[in-house]
Amino acid sequence: MNITKIHSVLVQNVETIETEIKRLNKKVEKLGLSKIVYTVGLPYQQKTLRWKEVETTFGKELVSTEIIVTKKDVTISADEPESNGWTFAASITHAQDDKGITHNLIACANVKEIPQIPEKYRSVGSDCEHCNVKRIRNNTYILFNLSTNEFKQVGSSCLQDFLNCDLHKFASMKCWLDIIRIFSDDYFDEMGSGRPPNGEWLVKIIEVTQAYTNIFGFVSKKKVFESQNSELIATSTKVYDFISSSHFGGGNSKEVPWHVSETQKYGFIFNEKSKKKAQDVIDWFDTVSDEEIEKSDYMKNLKAIVCLSYIPFKFFGLACSLISCYFYAMEKIKKASEEKVNNANSQFVGTINKMSNFTFTCTKAIGPKCQLSFGYRQDPVYYGYFIMKDENGNIVKIKTGWDRIVKGKTYTIRCKPVEFIENDRYEQCKVTFMSQIRDVIEV
Repeated sequence: MNITKIHSVLVQNVETIETEIKRLNKKVEKLGLSKIVYTVGLPYQQKTLRWKEVETTFGKELVSTEIIVTKKDVTISADEPESNGWTFAASITHAQDDKGITHNLIACANVKEIPQIPEKYRSVGSDCEHCNVKRIRNNTYILFNLSTNEFKQVGSSCLQDFLNCDLHKFASMKCWLDIIRIFSDDYFDEMGSGRPPNGEWLVKIIEVTQAYTNIFGFVSKKKVFESQNSELIATSTKVYDFISSSHFGGGNSKEVPWHVSETQKYGFIFNEKSKKKAQDVIDWFDTVSDEEIEKSDYMKNLKAIVCLSYIPFKFFGLACSLISCYFYAMEKIKKASEEKVNNANSQFVGTINKMSNFTFTCTKAIGPKCQLSFGYRQDPVYYGYFIMKDENGNIVKIKTGWDRIVKGKTYTIRCKPVEFIENDRYEQCKVTFMSQIRDVIEV
C-alpha cells in the first residue's frame, strides 16, 4: 500500500528532513524495498502576525506587525509493507515519570489509509494481545488489518510470530516503524523547534510565562476572544513566539532575534533563580490532591502536561496556564490564611434551639443547589449556604432559599441556632449553624 502525505515546512528545516529520509533510504535499499520518494516544492511566503509594544501619545500599546515567513511543501511517499493483511499503525512508548506512573506516548502516521487510533490506546497498559502475557514492556505496537479494519496491540518479542513471516519480511516491517516517524505530524512539530533537553521543556515555558505575566498579567486566549480587542494578545502566544523566535525572523538575517529584542526591551532576567521559581510552580502541582484533580478535565489535562518531558506546541496554552493556576492557588491560600486570622475571635451566637432576631451581613454565598420538592409543590427548590457575620465578627452559617440573600448586604433574620461547630472545616474557627429561617429583612 502506497501512502502519501504533504507537510508545509519552514525553509530552514527542509535540509534536516532530507538528511533523515536519505538515512532511511540506505536501510530500505539494503532490504531490497522501494525507496521513500519525496519532492520539495517551490518556496512560498506566508503571512503571520508578530505583536510588539510601542510608545504612543497614549502610552505603551500592543500593536501587531504582519511579517512574512518562507515555507516549502514537502511531499513524502512510501510503500508500506504488510504481512497477511497486517501493517503497522503506530508504536506506543510506555514512559514512566519520576513517581513510577506510566504515560503512553503514541507515534502514528496519521494518514488517511489508516483510521484514527482508538482512544483506549492512550491509557492502555503494556499488554500483548497475541500472547496475552501481562508484563512491563517499554514499547508495544499497534497493528491494523487492512481487510478486517481490526486493531491489535502486540509486544516487540511477539511481532514476528504474530505477523507469521520470514526474517527478511520482518526486517522490512520493522524498518517501517522508523519511516512512520516522518509521516507523523508530531515529528514536524519537533523539527528545528530549538526545544531544551528533556525535562527542561516545561520549566522553560513556565519561566518565560512568568516573565511576561510579571509585566502584563496573565491573559488567556478566552479573554482575548471575549474582549474582541485586536490589540490584546494571549500570554501563550507571546511565549510561543519567544521560544520559537528562531523560526520567525522574517527572512532578514540582520534582524535582531525576537527573543533577544524582547529580553532587552522588558529587562527579562533568566538565570538559576528564575529557573528555580519555574520549577517551584511545577513542584506545587505535585501537592494538588487527586480529589481536586478529578473535579475537572482541565486539571486532568494539566496533570498530564506536568508529567511530560516535551510539550507539543499545540498544548502551549495549557502549559502556560499552569502559572495562572498556581497564582490562583497561592492567592487562595493567602486569603484563607488572612481569613483564619480575622476569624480567630469568632464566638458562638445565641442559645441552642431558641428562636431570636439577629442582624448579619453576608460575606459568602455557596450555591445555588437544587432540591426536589414533595407534596403539593412538585417544582424544584433552589437553596444556598450563606456565611454571615454579626457586628462583633462572629460567624454563622445559614441554609435558605437562593434568592433570599445577596452577598455584601445586611439583614435582620429571625432564626434559631441548632449547632455550635467548634472548628469549622472551611472557616477554621467557631461557627454557629442556624436553622428554621423565618423573616429575612434587608437593613
